Amino acid sequence: MSQADAATKWRVNEIADRYLKPSQKARINHRFASLNVHKNWLLLWTGENYDRVQKYARSRNKQTLSIALGPLIDPNHPEFAVSTSSKKSKRNFMHGASALFAQHISNHSTEVALLCPPPPVMFNPNGRTYYQDIEEPIITKFGFNRNLRIFAVHPSVKEASGFCYEIWPTDRTYEWHQRFPGAKEKEKKEKEEKEKKEKEEKEKEEKEKEEKEKKEKEEKEKEEKEMEEKKNGVTATTTTPALG
Repeated sequence: MSQADAATKWRVNEIADRYLKPSQKARINHRFASLNVHKNWLLLWTGENYDRVQKYARSRNKQTLSIALGPLIDPNHPEFAVSTSSKKSKRNFMHGASALFAQHISNHSTEVALLCPPPPVMFNPNGRTYYQDIEEPIITKFGFNRNLRIFAVHPSVKEASGFCYEIWPTDRTYEWHQRFPGAKEKEKKEKEEKEKKEKEEKEKEEKEKEEKEKKEKEEKEKEEKEMEEKKNGVTATTTTPALG
């Protein structure tokens, strides 16, 4: 094992040991080792809609981290391996599992697809994602001497959901621009239209809310006025001196 591989393996274990119990780590590794899928049918993703990613993977008989973990993250399954059903426990479990998933891909795959938004902003500028902080560093270090390649896929662009291009170790993003020169402008236009529609709907809701509150206020004031008039009428009647 090279020094680079040894250092990366140490990093994987450091992450896994920080977030997982030894028994959880063992069960995850056993689960990955028993996956009945082609070595290149594992998927990574970042910055994409979760449901869209899972649908994309299942329709192609591929597996994301969540699909690969299967019963280990299903609270209703007897093999459920997360400490508790709390969000924190699930988050820690997925952190550790991400490192082991990346290591598994590096050791057993020659290529892996990454589902992400199209250029120019493919990744979160601030990082802090499983892929950027955990998976990508492990795969690029472990996979450097194993001829592993990462391909980008952009399922959010309908006409390009079946197109992929290499982004590591060779960056061939130019292939995307050559194949779909108008995708960026189209996506921008669709995003602007969506934001405009959401803004209009929000303004409509706010206007309806204001009108409702105004109407309720007027009705309340009217009711209070009627009660006051009624009260004053009763008072006037009871205090009027008898004539005679």
